[in-house]
Amino acid sequence: MNYRLATEADADELARLRWDFRVEETDGVAKTTWEQFGPICADFVATGIAGGEWAYWVADDGDRLIGCVCICVIKKIPKPNKLDIRFGYVTNVYMQPESRNAGHGTTLLTKAIEWARSEGLVELLVSPSERSVPYYMRQGFEPDDGLHIDLEPYVV
Repeated sequence: MNYRLATEADADELARLRWDFRVEETDGVAKTTWEQFGPICADFVATGIAGGEWAYWVADDGDRLIGCVCICVIKKIPKPNKLDIRFGYVTNVYMQPESRNAGHGTTLLTKAIEWARSEGLVELLVSPSERSVPYYMRQGFEPDDGLHIDLEPYVV
């Protein structure tokens, strides 16, 4: 298994993983077709990689991508004592069903955390499902007392 940062050339496969993840979450129901979704998502992924706003860690089995950990890199307003302040929002953590429980997700998240440290990100945030909380806590994530406001209903 090869664990690596994705490139723009991986955009179509990352779009497919995103589709699989979200359709799995909705028991196979989608309001769009793959033909509508695929190109839009692939463009989003490629643009984000090219601009440095997104980092996608992937598990590549040699034939295809089987999983990913995605980090949106967010710049904060500079401070007088720290001019470059960036943090990451971890999202779209997914592993193909047949590849789960083999350690690939743990390895991907470990690689993503190591990358974030090497890039100078000050923290990583995640909004985990209840089921995934132990997965993140094993990697050092801790609960916090943050607040949020839903501006629109959550859409799976």
